[in-house]
Amino acid sequence: MGDNDKRECTQANEAERRLNNIDQTLRDFGTRLGEVETKTVVYNEQIKMIFNVLEDIKLSLKELQKAVNHLEKKPADLSQKIFIGVLTSMITALLVLGLKYL
Repeated sequence: MGDNDKRECTQANEAERRLNNIDQTLRDFGTRLGEVETKTVVYNEQIKMIFNVLEDIKLSLKELQKAVNHLEKKPADLSQKIFIGVLTSMITALLVLGLKYL
């Protein structure tokens, strides 16, 4: 019976060691899972911030496009003013010439 007791004691010690290893592994997994959950929350916040920045960039680009369109129209307005000025000068010159010969 002594061999059976030694064998049972050895098996009990081995079972206890295995249970301790399983317990430690579960604690490690719990810790790692907690880290993953924390990082997921942080990453989700970072993604929200990135989308907010992208939305701000989108709005800024729209404003920039409006400004560019406004600036593109100015040269056309300037050339139109020059044309009106030249046309007015020519009409005034013709009127002056016409009045001179009357």
